[in-house]
Amino acid sequence: MAAAYSQSTKSLLLGAFSLLLAFSPLIRSSEACGISVYWGQNLAQEGSLRELCETGNYSYVNLAYLSTFGCGQKFALNFTDHCDAASGGCKSLSTELQACQNRGVKVLLSLGGNDTRYNQLCSAQDARNVADDLYNTFLSGSNSDGPLGDVSLDGIDLDIEYPGSVNYWDYLVEALASYRTPEKNVYLSASASCSYPDKDLGKAINTGLLNHVAVRFYDDNPQCYCSAGAERILQTWNGWSSSLPEGNQLFFGLLPNSNAGSQCTPEVFTTEILPVITSSPNYGGIMLRALYKDISTLYPAAACSNEALHRRQSLISVL
Repeated sequence: MAAAYSQSTKSLLLGAFSLLLAFSPLIRSSEACGISVYWGQNLAQEGSLRELCETGNYSYVNLAYLSTFGCGQKFALNFTDHCDAASGGCKSLSTELQACQNRGVKVLLSLGGNDTRYNQLCSAQDARNVADDLYNTFLSGSNSDGPLGDVSLDGIDLDIEYPGSVNYWDYLVEALASYRTPEKNVYLSASASCSYPDKDLGKAINTGLLNHVAVRFYDDNPQCYCSAGAERILQTWNGWSSSLPEGNQLFFGLLPNSNAGSQCTPEVFTTEILPVITSSPNYGGIMLRALYKDISTLYPAAACSNEALHRRQSLISVL
């Protein structure tokens, strides 16, 4: 039962709570933890990039998706109803992208998704050519004719889910990593199926050149589902953690929609899974498959600042 407080005391508590919310991004930023989120496939739920970054919850934004590339194909972005890249409409995102980066958010371009047009790279040389084109078009900051204008994105994310796309991703990663300099780091990440090793990206992950790997604990494998039990999920996590190349960080991939049948609720995740995975030496944070305004803010507070989350919950309980 909540304690009885005077109106003035409640006002003081609410004021303290507001300060805690205001400073929670600073608390999170001091820890070795980040939240990665995909943006570009649901205008109604996601809002604008500027709104997303202004929450202070996210360290990485993956622009989803570059859906066409490789085998001589011309690059094509698919941001659904956010903008039409084919007509040049996505250049309007440049100011929002720069606003995100000015807040310290790394913005990556995600390759793949569930589109079938990128089913594989045609050769090792094709992979190198794609890497060169990616750098010149999206990473160099010197191509005003590019579909996003002359912005300099921070890196590339691989979300390769189409069956049979196993070829040459390691060559792509190696070629992209070769562009790293003391002045500009090319950040590289991948979204992997929970089964180890990932059937498509295993070789790319084993290069050790990725900054982080986000394991999808929600896709079409029952051992990833919350119904399998926390113990089974943690066994899979520990397998990934012990096998990941040294220096790479491991993210726990979640669907932010708690109504999804395979998905753990925030309560189960934060009480049964999170306390264990955060003890892994290569724990890097969580990845949210999409941004849903209704509940997605429950995850960042938990994943990167357990102590702050508990203080917030305790404060709420007395009001």
